[in-house]
Amino acid sequence: MHEFIYALAFISVSAKKTISIGVPTELVRGDVFRWGPLMAGALIASLPVAVIYTFLPGSLITGFTMAQSRGKTPAARVAPITMESDLQAIFARSWESLSGCL
Repeated sequence: MHEFIYALAFISVSAKKTISIGVPTELVRGDVFRWGPLMAGALIASLPVAVIYTFLPGSLITGFTMAQSRGKTPAARVAPITMESDLQAIFARSWESLSGCL
């Protein structure tokens, strides 16, 4: 919010405005909305995020989980389940605990 107000106050030339400032200030005049260019600006602004998320979801998730586990000792981090034997062991333990409740 502060960056929006700061840029809005100090940038007056239309060619130097960023998308987040230029779209609302140049395409909305009072009660008149220029919907075609407004939606085109929204698409242009959201396209890079969609492309990055489409092609790099594994990297994003790894980055989020590494940032979450930062500061913990390596032994405290949970190792990903990759082997079939690990899945079988987890299934066996959960089955034993479930049958103990019945």
